[in-house]
Amino acid sequence: AAAAGSGIHPALASTVAVVGAQRPPSARWSMAVRRSSAATAAAKEPVPVLGNAYTAAGAATVASWTACAVVSLSTHPVLSLPVRHNVLTIAQALAPLPLGVAFFKALRSAANAAGWSRLKSATYRRLNLGMAAASLWWAAAAWWGPAFAVGYRMYSTPFAFTAAVVHVAVAVLCLGVWVRSVAASPPPIGGHYLPRIVRGCMGSVWSLAPRAASSAGSLDDPDSQGGQDGRSEYAAVCALFLWFAIMPIVVSFPLATVPMILGKRFSRPASAWSFLAAVAAYVLKDAAERDRLD
Repeated sequence: AAAAGSGIHPALASTVAVVGAQRPPSARWSMAVRRSSAATAAAKEPVPVLGNAYTAAGAATVASWTACAVVSLSTHPVLSLPVRHNVLTIAQALAPLPLGVAFFKALRSAANAAGWSRLKSATYRRLNLGMAAASLWWAAAAWWGPAFAVGYRMYSTPFAFTAAVVHVAVAVLCLGVWVRSVAASPPPIGGHYLPRIVRGCMGSVWSLAPRAASSAGSLDDPDSQGGQDGRSEYAAVCALFLWFAIMPIVVSFPLATVPMILGKRFSRPASAWSFLAAVAAYVLKDAAERDRLD
C-alpha cells in the first residue's frame, strides 16, 4: 500500500527491499574472516586436560621404569654380587629418566600453550610417536621378560602385568593424540595409519643428513649459520643413538650391553632410551634447519 501510495511499482519496491536487506560484499567478507579467525582461535585454545594426562603419563613412566630397574637389578639370578655393584647398576639404569621427563614436559607445554594447533606440528607428532614406540617396547619387555633377558625371569606375573599395562596406557595416549593430529592415508589404503608411519620413517632416514639453505651458507664453513647452529652435530648424534638403539637387539652379549652397560637383564629393554635420544636429536636437527631452536 505504501508503495502504491508513493507511485513505486510493487515489484520494484520488493526488489529494493531484498537488495537492502542483503549485506554488502565487504560485510560478508568481514564475517567470513571473523569466522575463520574464531575457528583458528579455537584450534589454538589450550587443552589443560591433555596437559594433565601427559603429566600423569610421565609420572607413571618414571615410576614403572624405576620399579622395573630396582626389581631387575637388586639381585642377580645366578651370581652373588656386592651391594655397591647393584646400587651403581640401578643408578645407571635411572640415568636416562630426565630424557623421558623432557619428552612429556614438551608435550604438556604444547597442549597447555596452543592445544591441537601445536600438537599437529611435525615436531610434536614425532615426539608422540617416539614415546609411543618406546612405551610399547617397555611393555613387551615387562611382560615377556625372559625373551629380553636371555631367559632370566625377574618379575612375578602381577608385577609384569602392572608394568605392561602402565606402558601400554602411555602408548595409547600418545598414539591417540597422534591419530587425531594427522589424516589417514589416501586411497587405495584409506583409513590406515601404518603406511603413513612407514613413509614418515623412510623419509626421516633419507633426511638424516643435514640440509643447508642458501641463506645458511655452507655446512663446512664454521662461520656460516649452517656451520654454527648445530644441525650437523645433531644429525651425527641422531645416527649414533639410532645405531645404539638397534645394536642391542641384533647382536649377542656382551656387545649387546652397549651403550647402557646394564648386563643381560636390562640392556635390551633400555635400548628404547637410545631410540628416544635419536628422536630428540632429529627434532633438534630439524629445528636448527628451520631456525627454530630459540
